[in-house]
Amino acid sequence: MQKTIALWQHRYRKYSEIARTWLAWGKACASVRWHSFRTGKPAVGILLAEHLGDIVSCEPLARQVRALHPDALIYWIVRKPFRELVEYNPDVDRILEEPNVLFSILLLKRSPFRKIYNLHLSNRVYEPLKKRLVNPHADAQNLTIFNYLNDRRLAEVFADAAGLTRPDRSLAPHLHLPDRVRQQIDGLRLPQRFVVLHTYSNQPVKDWKTAYWNELAESLMRTYGPVVEVGLKAQVTSTSPSFIDLCGKLSILETAEVIRRASFFIGVDSGPAHLANAVGTYGFILIGRLGSFEDYNLYTGGYGDGSNGRLIRAASGQPASDLRYEQVWQPVDEYLIGRRMTEAMSRKPI
Repeated sequence: MQKTIALWQHRYRKYSEIARTWLAWGKACASVRWHSFRTGKPAVGILLAEHLGDIVSCEPLARQVRALHPDALIYWIVRKPFRELVEYNPDVDRILEEPNVLFSILLLKRSPFRKIYNLHLSNRVYEPLKKRLVNPHADAQNLTIFNYLNDRRLAEVFADAAGLTRPDRSLAPHLHLPDRVRQQIDGLRLPQRFVVLHTYSNQPVKDWKTAYWNELAESLMRTYGPVVEVGLKAQVTSTSPSFIDLCGKLSILETAEVIRRASFFIGVDSGPAHLANAVGTYGFILIGRLGSFEDYNLYTGGYGDGSNGRLIRAASGQPASDLRYEQVWQPVDEYLIGRRMTEAMSRKPI
């Protein structure tokens, strides 16, 4: 009896979600068409619902879509956790929140847009119905999750998938930070100079050893100054008054503002590294083999060409988690020596 009840409860939840998704799609279509009619402007969509680093990297593509459709109402379809990344972008007029993958599947099949740019590869699946969000343009190029980082930066991957022009590799994406975020971080009264660490990703092969992060934090506090850790999960356990744990306490844009104010950034190859690149803070990114990808580079701008950051790579074939402490500390220490020399010559803090 209990199994029967559980089965029907599962079915109820499943079909209720499907019904809610169809309703959300219908409301979205009506809203898009109404605003298009009211303004007299065609509606154009950009579909990139996730993830943090992907969305940040693709900011130049919003500029490109605006240039292609200067008189359009441009919508960005995005999951709620990442909404703030595009909410303040002046090239985006309106936002549609994606409740699940089925919503985007419906948008592509029965689109209210004059044109929709699907930046996703064909790898997202709505599991309850086993339906895949298909991108024929990406499929025609054989562009898949198994080869997408071969000789491509992230923004180039999504440009190719959408049929857009690849952005200039020398230009970093831009992150739009509203005044309210700056005011919120003002209230934290952070030190005049500090280092930001981001130590944890959603893939263990990217994550450096906890003991090494703690050793690095102690070395930085001893030789440079305060250390601030950001992200969802803390690795540093220091009780020093020079250590500030902001993990789990900030929104995405608040995290970006803290990174923007930092002297420099050290982190794993994850979303906050893309934030650091976008706000122009010098950074050290720990990187290594990821699946079948060895010598990949996700970044455009200063992190991509080395003019405003350094990719600290593990030995050939090894993941970032295998980096030795000396491999990370040596380039950081060299950078600190250079900062101290510049500081001494200028006779003022940098």
